[in-house]
Amino acid sequence: YTQVNAERIRIWQAEVLKTTTNKDPGTITARDKNCLDIACGEHTMLRIKQLQYPGGKILNTTEISNLQNRLLVGSALGK
Repeated sequence: YTQVNAERIRIWQAEVLKTTTNKDPGTITARDKNCLDIACGEHTMLRIKQLQYPGGKILNTTEISNLQNRLLVGSALGK
């Protein structure tokens, strides 16, 4: 799980990417209908495929991309 704007978000499915980044851990680096990519420690990247907001259903990447202004590129998870 992680935090977004004081909401606890459960991550149900993700994959480690071979790509690297210089962004701070927790930074959203890409978001579209196929991906939600997050910078992690030691320059690694994680692609979230499914997540769930409190009291909500499990969302896939297409549904995540429809979340207007909730998970913007450049914003940070874990805060």
